[in-house]
Amino acid sequence: MKYFFAALSVLFVITGFLYANKEQKIGYIDTKYIIENYRTAADAQRAFDAEIKRYNRIADSLKTLYDQARTELDAQKLMLSEPAITAKQIEINQLKKRYDDYVVEIWGKGGKYEQKNRELIAPIVQRIRTTVSAIAAKEKFNLILDAAETKIVYADANLDLTAKILEELNKEYTATIVPPPTVTPQKDLFIAVFPFFNENQAAQEAHAGEAIRTAVFDLIKSAPQIRMVSNADINNALLTRNIQLTNQINDMDALSIGLMLQADYLIIGSCAQQGNRINFTLRVLEPITSQTVYESKGDAPRIEEIKQEIGNQIQQAIKKIRPTEK
Repeated sequence: MKYFFAALSVLFVITGFLYANKEQKIGYIDTKYIIENYRTAADAQRAFDAEIKRYNRIADSLKTLYDQARTELDAQKLMLSEPAITAKQIEINQLKKRYDDYVVEIWGKGGKYEQKNRELIAPIVQRIRTTVSAIAAKEKFNLILDAAETKIVYADANLDLTAKILEELNKEYTATIVPPPTVTPQKDLFIAVFPFFNENQAAQEAHAGEAIRTAVFDLIKSAPQIRMVSNADINNALLTRNIQLTNQINDMDALSIGLMLQADYLIIGSCAQQGNRINFTLRVLEPITSQTVYESKGDAPRIEEIKQEIGNQIQQAIKKIRPTEK
């Protein structure tokens, strides 16, 4: 619990002026012991650790994408043209910047690490101070020292109020650490829809993948608080990497392009025409975590009728990425 202990400093509670000619009542507490055994503080520590794990997971994903892009360039350098090498290096630089910016955002001065630390510490510190002050006033202590911070060479054990303070704190334990966060307006989501791969000749001839991509794009852009990455920007990014729009796009390429274009989510998929039905798969990926957040399959008898089926899938996908959506 280092982050709590470092933030508490010395807890001095003075309930009256110290006059040399007046007998003083002095006690002490061990805040380190209190923090380690205060159940609400333990909850706060677990919440803090979980948040830090999430930050680390995202940072690791961003670093992996950057490292993979560098390795890919090293492996392909001899086969690429100068313009392709330049474009790939620009992409690598953008991935590196995204990683560096995230590290600063989280662990830099005043970053989310410090913010979360303060957010969780504040109610803990206040509750301890309030409890110490209340007991000091009730039992008429003039001074209470923090044994964890002050070098106390000797003190009568009867002056140790640690157990009393801890008992009082744990009486009101409710397994919560901070009040519910205030509701903040949701930010617009930036979404990229990649070309859908035609798995067979029949789908190619029917231009099924193109029709599905258009339907997905139109359906998503009509949802509230959604912004779309233009298909032209996605196509240009793919062609810059020597990926033909008719090729199947792997997750690595899609995720790195999604990061480069600063998309919150991206959609990839494929389709095939079997007899008189068109089957399709649709996946939603989150670039910053490299996670698949939604995956589904669907089918329809004709291109003209596939939009309704896709609409059902898009509604479910939006509920996944924005759970408050009805």
